[in-house]
Amino acid sequence: MLIRYLVNSGEYDHIVIDGESSWHDRIQVALQESDRVLWLLTDDLPCMNKTAIWMSYWENHYASLYQELRAKTSFIMNKFNGSIVNVLPVEDMQLEGTLAYVPSWKQVTNSELLWCSPIFQRDILKLCQSGTYDLRSTNGVEM
Repeated sequence: MLIRYLVNSGEYDHIVIDGESSWHDRIQVALQESDRVLWLLTDDLPCMNKTAIWMSYWENHYASLYQELRAKTSFIMNKFNGSIVNVLPVEDMQLEGTLAYVPSWKQVTNSELLWCSPIFQRDILKLCQSGTYDLRSTNGVEM
């Protein structure tokens, strides 16, 4: 109800929902109500295995949701360092973008500083300008 209320208010260009990794009705509804889903991956086995398990679960238990979700999902590799070591968890999965690994973030004590990284801003701008999804608001990218 909250998502529908926010969407219907017309006050927002984008609503970002950071979903948890458990299966709950609110997560299912958030995914169904979303126009698009940006699924962040990391190039490690736990992330790849968890993604494969979720995709398999949805495909086997919620086939229509799975098809709907796959149609509006863009997979983005987070903490990308130039190459991918692990195999993507689903056979026909393709990455539609990357966000660079920023080593200096390990020393950040204020979360506001994360947005100030030129590398991160560059990669967010690339995602916003990608042909797959136009994520820009009418005023351009605002951080």
